[in-house]
Amino acid sequence: MRTTAAPGSAMKNADSATRACTGTHCFAMAGITMWRSWASSIASSAHWSTQRMHDNGSIPCRMVFFDAGMTLIQPAPEFRDGIQHVLNENGFQVKREDLDKHSADAVQYLISEIHSGRRYAVSDEADEEFWGDVYERLVSRLGYSGDARTLGLKIYYFYRQFHSFELFPNSLPTLQILKERGFRLGVISNFSTMLRGVFELRGLREFFDPFIVSAEVNMQKPDAEIYTLAMERAGVAPDDCVMVGDNPVDDVRGAAAAGVRGVLIDRFNRNPDAPPPRITTLAQLPGLLSLRN
Repeated sequence: MRTTAAPGSAMKNADSATRACTGTHCFAMAGITMWRSWASSIASSAHWSTQRMHDNGSIPCRMVFFDAGMTLIQPAPEFRDGIQHVLNENGFQVKREDLDKHSADAVQYLISEIHSGRRYAVSDEADEEFWGDVYERLVSRLGYSGDARTLGLKIYYFYRQFHSFELFPNSLPTLQILKERGFRLGVISNFSTMLRGVFELRGLREFFDPFIVSAEVNMQKPDAEIYTLAMERAGVAPDDCVMVGDNPVDDVRGAAAAGVRGVLIDRFNRNPDAPPPRITTLAQLPGLLSLRN
């Protein structure tokens, strides 16, 4: 996401990291692509699918697609102070308050680029260029006298390590339950190609087919075409699917445009007024779904 925590200046845990689009760690928690949830949360409300539910409130389906960043995985704790770490390692000492201030400016630049329609997630090259621009802007405004582009890319590559992401506590148990009940599982994620390595490292890759990564297919959410591609590869119809993700634009509105029901996971209560289906932990997902025969 390659899309989306919104940490405040303290950033001591994932909860605080997803509440406000301010502070240094909006980048650290964003990792490479994880900014998208909070960036999109400032957009207008998503269009919500009206796909039929059973009388008991469950959603009948065969295929469950998942977003990756901030849905199944999150930045590991040791990587949440990454910008400060990289700057220090390169001999550039800055005050925390200055870093927070100029990070907020860089976030506004990032959001403006997204709203302008920049295709940041359609390839690894686009991903690197986008984040290189963001981090270069940050480093320059902090007053770095050296090559700001080079230092910005060092920040970018600090997060391009497979072990920079860890699972949410309920991710693996939820996937195991759904698999045991006969659901098919897939991934549709705005991410660089490193996502496969992350999932292999964390023991998730075996659960998913298809595994659609935006940088591999030159498409990105919320465009309906990436959902259509996923359904074609899975051999399923829209009514057979749900999409689970933390982003009301990419994962709900985008899915709805392709005829797929979106399930919003709102761990940090960013969208309390979102209509159902809305869950606050993945542990609630198995009880929301019923296997369609």
